[in-house]
Amino acid sequence: MMAQESPGDWSEHARDYCPDSGYPLDAVITTMVKAGMNTSDIANLERLGDPNVLAYVDESLKPLDFRNKQHAVHYIRAFADMLEHRWRETHANNGKATPRELVST
Repeated sequence: MMAQESPGDWSEHARDYCPDSGYPLDAVITTMVKAGMNTSDIANLERLGDPNVLAYVDESLKPLDFRNKQHAVHYIRAFADMLEHRWRETHANNGKATPRELVST
């Protein structure tokens, strides 16, 4: 039981879970790190602030507001576009890159 496993009031525990998946946020972040993201990537994702990703966002949508769900969707799509672009560049040269290398470049 959640309340028995760690200290804190129930509202704190409720905030520590993803409302859509039901997974603990620590598990979500661990999965993101295993996929190649680092703490800077995660912080930038929270505030929609990575300049490399923002280069893939249409100028008409800027500035992005992290509190706006549609802006978050545009940012995540731009992140995917950036990773795809990096993947294609890497494979066009017959190179091999790990997911971590694609995210961190």
